[in-house]
Amino acid sequence: MTDRQAILSKIRRSLGRADNVGSPPVPLQPSVVSVEVPGNLIEYFTASAEEKSTTVARLSSLSALDDHLTGWLGTLSLPGGGAQYIAAENHPFLEGCSQCDLRAPEPDDLVGINVAVAAVAETGSVVIASSAINSISFGFLPETNIVVVDSRTIVSFYEESWAFLPDPGRHGMPRNVNWITGPSRTADIEQEIQLGAHGPRRLHIVIIDDVTV
Repeated sequence: MTDRQAILSKIRRSLGRADNVGSPPVPLQPSVVSVEVPGNLIEYFTASAEEKSTTVARLSSLSALDDHLTGWLGTLSLPGGGAQYIAAENHPFLEGCSQCDLRAPEPDDLVGINVAVAAVAETGSVVIASSAINSISFGFLPETNIVVVDSRTIVSFYEESWAFLPDPGRHGMPRNVNWITGPSRTADIEQEIQLGAHGPRRLHIVIIDDVTV
């Protein structure tokens, strides 16, 4: 008997418990989610995201992204329409974006655009994984964060989103994975919701049906 076992045995006897506690219990195995959200998955995701003060648009293809950005940013009254301020992830989906500057965002950028690895209908969240081409600072520095989502990567629940992360065996696990639900907010100030407290004050999700580059 080790010193540790002797001490624990003495404690058990003092509590009037059996000294022989037997084998440790078998750990529970997590169950696999086998249900889906009700109704249309993309519509459910959109409704969930909009409940969290997120704006959502759905486009048929990547070729429509430029015109959509011009129109949507024009509604925000940003200097110059905000177009020249778009810092963008160096992702194949964004290489054809004429308004995008493929680089990591800086503190004075007003708009940043990146690509989610997945999205979760349960809560209207987007899943952002860090990589050599994707800085997580897109979700913290710009006032306006635009996130592009491949419609095929929208899942019902959080557990399913892990399947879209890079294969750890080939690429290694991402150093950082963020589930982002709505713009940054806090109620610390007089218990009133303030947007943009610790990150973007606007989150705009663009769902793309055909991501053929």
